[in-house]
Amino acid sequence: MGIRRAGIMGIGVAALAATALVAPTALAGENGGIAWVQIDGDADLFIFDPRTGTGGTVQRLGRDFSPDWSPVAHRIAYESDATGAGFDFKEIYVLDGNGVVNQLTNDRRADEDPEFSPDGELLAFTDHDLTRKPQISVMTEEGTGLRTLTSQGTNRYPNWSPDGSRIVFVSTRLGGSAIYTMRSDGTDQRVLYSSNEPVTEPSYSPDGRWILFSEEDAAGQRDLFRIDATAPAARTRLTDTAGLHEREATYSPDGSQLLFSASDGLGNSHIFTSATDGTARRMISAPGSYAVQPDWQDVAAFNAGPVITMKGRPKAGSKYPARKVKRLRGSVTDVSGVAIVKLGMRSVGRECRHLKRNGGLSKPRTSCRMRMYTAAEQPDASSFDVRIRKRLPSGRYRVRVTATDLGGNAATENLRFRIR
Repeated sequence: MGIRRAGIMGIGVAALAATALVAPTALAGENGGIAWVQIDGDADLFIFDPRTGTGGTVQRLGRDFSPDWSPVAHRIAYESDATGAGFDFKEIYVLDGNGVVNQLTNDRRADEDPEFSPDGELLAFTDHDLTRKPQISVMTEEGTGLRTLTSQGTNRYPNWSPDGSRIVFVSTRLGGSAIYTMRSDGTDQRVLYSSNEPVTEPSYSPDGRWILFSEEDAAGQRDLFRIDATAPAARTRLTDTAGLHEREATYSPDGSQLLFSASDGLGNSHIFTSATDGTARRMISAPGSYAVQPDWQDVAAFNAGPVITMKGRPKAGSKYPARKVKRLRGSVTDVSGVAIVKLGMRSVGRECRHLKRNGGLSKPRTSCRMRMYTAAEQPDASSFDVRIRKRLPSGRYRVRVTATDLGGNAATENLRFRIR
């Protein structure tokens, strides 16, 4: 059994837009759904399910770009001009599997290229400083704790290493275009590759060994290349297709394929997959469509696994007086048996508080990331009941419950509530 949600790959889509594209299961394997941007007068997120060969658009109010799947939940981060302030004032949003949208930024500057960290708790993105120069910033998945990590030149296209320790990005600080990496706190910034021609969209392989990127040559042709992430030397060319400009490449979650867009300069752009050496390419977007900016969902965020059911108070999105929230409880079911359940709770905002193992609250000295504790385990992991022994101060709170079954499948449930 798994967590069942309406829509395609856990994201609700417009029913009238559902379209058969390719043969079912052709791309599924160890990979989940594929999101891209489909442009047809407007720009909408398009979700493709390789298990069924169908896809559909997510109808939002603005022009939406740069989708990025959360690695741990049915959520997509993206940029949009939905505020109505104009395309130069895009903000970052997160869409969940229930169709709920959370706006994370509101600074009236262009915020672009959101990328979830491997644990799903942080987002790196292209921010713009007061002089309108693009820089790399990081914030929590709720939009708090903003930190700007770069300041020299212009910096774009952040992408996390698989272990979350480093971020790769493109910078112009050397005068041309260069691929840099840095620690996730912005220190140890080092150049891996530089060029006199435009370089864009670097992306780590799932094992952290390679970095994909797109580079334009002197004639304006764009192709895909890779370099070694730890010992870069000469680049390796992956594509060289006359008349096509290939870019926005990423590896499939299992590392067996590439996913990228390719345009012909004549008003056509499509989404392709290929082998990791660039051969055996296959178009998966519909003929006649204009599709860009693809991203591939980690199958672990969608696979069958435990079903988590929260019980009693608090309920998602609700407000309570502090005396009404005294415990966090629920049940977990799975056909193979539940191995372990972990739970965490923290406040959201400037003053971070965590739920401790003993039911009290603590203020962390450093990171405000969620701290998870074992709430139930074999032989009795079918239910959990954690008491909150200290009165909760007013504010917003987030609860996360994770469960793993005996087969190693995992599920995550998140809810937010408010104490008034």
